[in-house]
Amino acid sequence: MSNLSDSNNSTPEIQEMRLANDLFEAVRKGWKTATVRMGVRDVKEGPMTFVGAQDPSVRHTVNVLAALSLRLGDLPDEVTQLDGAENAAGMIAVLERHYPDVTLDSVVTAVLFESSEASD
Repeated sequence: MSNLSDSNNSTPEIQEMRLANDLFEAVRKGWKTATVRMGVRDVKEGPMTFVGAQDPSVRHTVNVLAALSLRLGDLPDEVTQLDGAENAAGMIAVLERHYPDVTLDSVVTAVLFESSEASD
């Protein structure tokens, strides 16, 4: 007799991450293709939905390509530029908006993603 509630039959949940509402246009247009967050985050490759931090009805799904955790000071310039900063030192100004205690020694997770065509 088979078990009809086999977990292989369930659809995996799409991961979600909050994003400041004023950043959605840059994500949708492909100008912002990374987000850097304080701490080690468990982000998997595959679909992820950004949910508006100020208005949760604002949503946009992207495809996560990679997530890496390291010291902010070790973050390559190529990654910081995908999130709107020239380099790791410039990333501090971007992150201070949400994390006032950030330093170059802070451990961060960089999430690299691609946006689907403009939707939502």
